[in-house]
Amino acid sequence: MFQYAAARALALRHQTNLLADSRSFRTYDLHSYLIDRFGTVMSEADETNLNGTVLPPEKRSVFASSWWALRNRGRLTYFRERGLEYDPGFESLSDNTYMQGYWQSEKYFRHIAPQLRGELTRPEPVDDANRKVLNEIASEMAVSLHIRRGDYVSDPKTMKVHGTCSLEYYQEAARHIADQAQTPPTFFVFSDDPEWTRENLKLPFPMRFVSHNSVADPWPDLRLMSACRHHVIANSSFSWWGAWLNPCPDKTVVACRRWFADPGKNDRDLVPGDWIRVGPE
Repeated sequence: MFQYAAARALALRHQTNLLADSRSFRTYDLHSYLIDRFGTVMSEADETNLNGTVLPPEKRSVFASSWWALRNRGRLTYFRERGLEYDPGFESLSDNTYMQGYWQSEKYFRHIAPQLRGELTRPEPVDDANRKVLNEIASEMAVSLHIRRGDYVSDPKTMKVHGTCSLEYYQEAARHIADQAQTPPTFFVFSDDPEWTRENLKLPFPMRFVSHNSVADPWPDLRLMSACRHHVIANSSFSWWGAWLNPCPDKTVVACRRWFADPGKNDRDLVPGDWIRVGPE
């Protein structure tokens, strides 16, 4: 979603088409290619719309890059994100640019926020189970709270980079929301590990555990999260977008102070400046 949002902003700047290169998802095991299930304005890059342009090699090497440069003949500019923080070089990118990176900063696309919130939706009707939860959210001072585990705990390499938000963080974040709210909040809890969350998350506030949707199709939970009034997010792009898609200008979003377990990774621009960060340094 970050990649789509940044690329969409660039395409709108140049009033041109946006093409997606989904080749890497052929061998990506964590989840399937999902962005095309939303109301996105883009097409898959293929021979019918590339007009002779050659996509960069999936695995870059000196030989592969040289071969691509020879075949490309300057028709496509390759721009690789230089770090996790906002890259000002984005502002000078031209049309016919191939963007490589995560682009995890609102600074790339916040000027088209209303348009993106419309495009990053799904048009199908809400089923009965989710309509019931939406009605509960509308009747409460609803706060979404997301706990991300999955490969963050099952894969040692991922755990070393990301880590997980502590239970103490969620308790502090919940207290902050409750102190700011004008009416007592109800926390709607989402997680990719609902059993662990039910057993371990203890808050002195009403909680509703939302676990009926399939993790293979994250959109229903994303819609429910974005319908909440305030948000407590994990160090996860999923709950980041659940909070960001909420259009309320006076929402409160609480994020962890340290997004990455790896101290060498810069998260300065990942969390919007008007969101609250709590927890240990």
